[in-house]
Amino acid sequence: EVQIGLVPDAGAMHFLNELCEPAVGMYAAVTGGRLNAKDTLDQRLGTHFVRSSDVQALLCALQLCPANEHLVAVDRAVTPCTTRSVLEPLRSQLDACFGTDVVRKGLVATSEQAKARMEQARVLRESCGWRTREQADEEFQFLEEVTGALAKASPDAVATTFVAMEFARKAKVTPEQARNLEYVLQRSFCAAPDFAEGVEC
Repeated sequence: EVQIGLVPDAGAMHFLNELCEPAVGMYAAVTGGRLNAKDTLDQRLGTHFVRSSDVQALLCALQLCPANEHLVAVDRAVTPCTTRSVLEPLRSQLDACFGTDVVRKGLVATSEQAKARMEQARVLRESCGWRTREQADEEFQFLEEVTGALAKASPDAVATTFVAMEFARKAKVTPEQARNLEYVLQRSFCAAPDFAEGVEC
């Protein structure tokens, strides 16, 4: 949402704080970064994995079976998730840029930390063996995406999301409280020029 001048909604300020590790929740909220299937399951944002090739068959099975057998149909479609975690190898970078210690210092500290870490990864990438270089490349690409997302997003939306997420985490807001908070914020952002510009882009 920050990419189009809005803040996260649909209760995200609750579930990103309640279910995800703090650094992952803040990363997803302020950058709009997407999690793959493995990371979604690891962060408890998903409970079952169904291959995209099996989704249509599952939908048909759900339509045909009695309501009390829906879970049985889902269980039949579930397969082990063999996707590699994208975030696990980036754990130190996530914690350094979006962990609670950095968050307390504010958004500028997060952005500066990401840029500093990106420079470290650049130096490491140019001075190491292929296995370490592969890891450095991953970290550099991730940090480049983070700094790029922060730079491209609406500054007001990012700053507001950052503060609201931290408030929601500390206050331990309920899903209903989160939706009310998001509604108030969305109403003000919908009237702002960043939203109209973000939708056009």
